[in-house]
Amino acid sequence: MKNDRRAERGFTLIEVMIVTVVIAILGSLAYPSYTEYVAKSRRAGMASVLSQGQQFMERFYTENFSYYQVRGSTALVTDLFPSALTQSPAKGEGAASYTVAVTVDAKQPEAYALKATRSGGMAADRCGNYQIDQYGRKTLEGYDTKRFSSVSAAMEYCWK
Repeated sequence: MKNDRRAERGFTLIEVMIVTVVIAILGSLAYPSYTEYVAKSRRAGMASVLSQGQQFMERFYTENFSYYQVRGSTALVTDLFPSALTQSPAKGEGAASYTVAVTVDAKQPEAYALKATRSGGMAADRCGNYQIDQYGRKTLEGYDTKRFSSVSAAMEYCWK
């Protein structure tokens, strides 16, 4: 009986290493794209929460003629702001990526600001913290100046 080595087929170490390197290269290309996709979806969710917060503030103003306090009462808008709008995603839908807070000054009851502060998995996001005021003016705080050449470039990328 002749010992035929052709009958014993398998992978050589070189072949396995080549496949491993190819998978590693594909993974290194795909992972950053995936994480940016996740970050964009979280930013979109946060923008939706800010929009809902704006709508709440405008309804509050039409009923009370102030962004600060309920007319004829001591109740403040900061106490009445819906808890569902204090984080993104909403409570019960996953870990918070952004914490949303409303700021109104008693000296300027006709003005407010909504600020979304990064937290959790978005703590190091390149776009920073978002803010919007009663006029719809949008700003960014703490965005990555190494990745964006100017404020306008950061605003265009992050607020879309």
